[in-house]
Amino acid sequence: MAETKAAETPGAQLVRLDDAQVEAALKGQLEMPAEFAIEDPQQVATAIIERILDSEDADEVFQGQQAIGGRDALGRPFTLNGVRWHRSRYEEGQVPVFAVLDASFLDDGTRVALTTGALNVMAQAYQLKRLGALPCDVKIEEAANETAAGFRPQWLVRA
Repeated sequence: MAETKAAETPGAQLVRLDDAQVEAALKGQLEMPAEFAIEDPQQVATAIIERILDSEDADEVFQGQQAIGGRDALGRPFTLNGVRWHRSRYEEGQVPVFAVLDASFLDDGTRVALTTGALNVMAQAYQLKRLGALPCDVKIEEAANETAAGFRPQWLVRA
């Protein structure tokens, strides 16, 4: 497996995962120590500033970055602009990461961070980014029936 790049900061060790590690995490084959964070706080701060500076009117300046769960956006078309990875705090999860999708809703242009732990959605977002296919217009759909484990699989579909 590829080496993890880390930098020391007070209270946490920052870790950037390479493509092989993200793939291993999505397949449930990567153990993440609890003290690891996957994203550099400076990158997060820079992304927030960029969103503010990209505002086209005063309302957008005050809007901030809304974070909502992917399930709350089911069926609502959005532009998928990017994807970031965070260590999951849920011990019962299938993989040690969840995705934050940088999205803009097509109906009103609202920029949001969609959080999801849905394996199919995470794998699709990862591969779209890897293929250089972002941004693209998509929506999250959920299966009508539950799996034997009691889950309703979710998928990204073209909007």
